[in-house]
Amino acid sequence: MSTTTTAYLPPAWSALVDPWERAELRAGRAASTLRKRRKHLSWIAADLADPLTATTADLAAWFRGQNWRPTTATAVRSSVRTFYAWAAARGLVDTDPALYLSKLRTDEARPLGSRGPLPVPVPTTWEHPLRLYARHLRALGRSEMTVGLRVRHLAAFARYLEAAEPFAATFYDLVEYLAGMEVAAETRRSVRATLRSFYGWALEDGHITTDPARRLPIPRRSLSQPHPASEEAIRYALAAADPRERLMLRLAAEVGLRRAEVAQVHTRDLLEDAGGWSLVVKGKGARVRVVPLPAGLAAELRALPQGWAFPSIQSDGHLSPHAVGSLVARLLPQGVSMHALRHRFATRAYEIDRDVFTVQQLLGHSSPETTRRYVAIDADHLRSTVDTLDARSSLRR
Repeated sequence: MSTTTTAYLPPAWSALVDPWERAELRAGRAASTLRKRRKHLSWIAADLADPLTATTADLAAWFRGQNWRPTTATAVRSSVRTFYAWAAARGLVDTDPALYLSKLRTDEARPLGSRGPLPVPVPTTWEHPLRLYARHLRALGRSEMTVGLRVRHLAAFARYLEAAEPFAATFYDLVEYLAGMEVAAETRRSVRATLRSFYGWALEDGHITTDPARRLPIPRRSLSQPHPASEEAIRYALAAADPRERLMLRLAAEVGLRRAEVAQVHTRDLLEDAGGWSLVVKGKGARVRVVPLPAGLAAELRALPQGWAFPSIQSDGHLSPHAVGSLVARLLPQGVSMHALRHRFATRAYEIDRDVFTVQQLLGHSSPETTRRYVAIDADHLRSTVDTLDARSSLRR
């Protein structure tokens, strides 16, 4: 399949842009759109010699140097982001340098859709180690969500250390950082896991001779209580939702999907067996499970066009988990999150036959201990259990 235009690109750029363009054509992208995007890339190629070595700072500086109208800046930015998202997905670049380009060329780099103060940059001494570590995680088969989470944890720790190099951090630096975090216990446990993973990799890779994270204390698990969304809250949310939001609500409330799992629903993941239709769900930790679907929900998913159930207009991918969570949260009462729908599903599922292991498998939890924190036990059932025990007790005789 030939390219859509003869817009000149230097050899280093053409070697990547040509296959990207062919992939876009196969995916159904309009030739007119690709002509514009190739033209946009030819502009940046005139100033940046090698697309594989361009950094976020390089791209942001280039955008700031252009005297464009906002509409042009937005269009060029979309072309650059789409191109580098393709390159990153195929492993041609270690990290996507366009991922954090802002919508407006006058802004500094920041996550798409973010607001508020500009983020503090990561110290330069951390940039290369973070790229190497991210590549290590991908080689292990970790999901992009896991890679992103680990890198964000380490970027925050890097800012805490300020000018200190990553491999100069001591055990006490790590302890003080964890102790000073004003976050939930589960978040602190997650950050500890990131630090242990990063410094374990650094030791194995020969960057350090002693692992400062090996003896990090394990934070206690939180004693959080289940908080299932009420049936009334779900009913009102469904009534106010548009068709797309309604499907998001149903996937969370009726089969217990996390917001990230809802975001990644694809028509190719629908399976039919003797009992009906099921959905292959890609969960946390790259764990995959098969979730049976209610007939009505299965019919709604089967009626969708081929592709992502919730496609993004910013790229060829799907909506981000944050976007899905925000859309659903706006429909629910104040203080009720999308995750409360998952708690609702867990509670209702447990009420069927009190089988925590079945609920654990449906939710994709690694342990029944985690599942237990999702299940709200009805007060009447608790009282009935106590009354039954009392009736059978020898102490009453």
